[in-house]
Amino acid sequence: MSRRYLAALGGLAPEKTWGRLFLSRGEVFAAAVLLVASESWNKSVLHRMRIPEHDPAVADAVDVFTVQLDKPRRPVRLRHTSTNLVDSGAGSPGRLLRQVIEATAPARETLAVLGRPTDRLLVYRTACPSRRGQEFGFGIAKSLTVGTESVSLRRLRRTVQVLIRKEPAQNTSEVHDTVYMLRDPAGREAASETIARGLTDAAEHAHLIGAMRLVLGGDADALVELSDDPELAAAIQRGDLDTATAACTDFTHSPHTDPGLPCTASFLLCLACPNAVATRRHLPRLVHLHDGMTELHAVLDTAVWEQQWQQHFQRISTLLDTHTTAAERSDARTRITDADRTTIDRLLRRTFDA
Repeated sequence: MSRRYLAALGGLAPEKTWGRLFLSRGEVFAAAVLLVASESWNKSVLHRMRIPEHDPAVADAVDVFTVQLDKPRRPVRLRHTSTNLVDSGAGSPGRLLRQVIEATAPARETLAVLGRPTDRLLVYRTACPSRRGQEFGFGIAKSLTVGTESVSLRRLRRTVQVLIRKEPAQNTSEVHDTVYMLRDPAGREAASETIARGLTDAAEHAHLIGAMRLVLGGDADALVELSDDPELAAAIQRGDLDTATAACTDFTHSPHTDPGLPCTASFLLCLACPNAVATRRHLPRLVHLHDGMTELHAVLDTAVWEQQWQQHFQRISTLLDTHTTAAERSDARTRITDADRTTIDRLLRRTFDA
């Protein structure tokens, strides 16, 4: 070899000459790092991975690689699975896999010429082959030292699954929660935040839904038990205490106004009031109100709906879904009176509001 070429190559050692055509062991490990960061694959799965099946005809703009996953620690029926990686352009998982396939292809082609064909995905040249047949190795090392730091694929996978994906990756939800999330300090901290947020949401939901009581019994016993006052129960049954949506059992002690003063809140807030009691007699009116709000939702601007109507709609929807059946609601629609329609129409137009 002339000195000009020798100087360009940097020497005659294998890694300086023919070795430049193939990935080194460290370069294959770097490719594995990218694949684990992208797909959260186990090292053992990646170590023995075969060249994926390639289907370029799925769509005009994308290619799909079907990767066969072999997890020997699983039961036989669950050991072999597959996943699809789509190459939709730069930055996509399929594009990364394509680049790894192309980078390791020269090694597979050379092995085929040497009479030792392989379909392993990760193939690298050995640093200093001492004899023929040892030019190439397969798979990945346990770790790679970069400077003074060791890169662990197992630790990387845990980081990806717990802190980035935050969902199972080639494992069950139970394994994800018990093996990954609960054993990781950051995962435990995030779980505490999630639990606290869930409790807060539950409290807000309870406040949102409110406390209107729906009594659908056919006699007065339930009302007497509810109010502990036979006279009040009789007044509810007669309709003496009716508002636009229900019966009010304490007009001067509303949670929406100062104690001792008459309630001036919208009748829609009866849905969130513990003083409100609805009976089967009120059900047609409540169903008609729900239907009217449903129609409003279809025509109102989103911002207006969310600000003025959404909470009321959630309350009445939950009230009806919790305490009535679809058949009962259908029957109630057949019993809606003209007076019910007039009252609900005024309520939806907000002409009752003080």
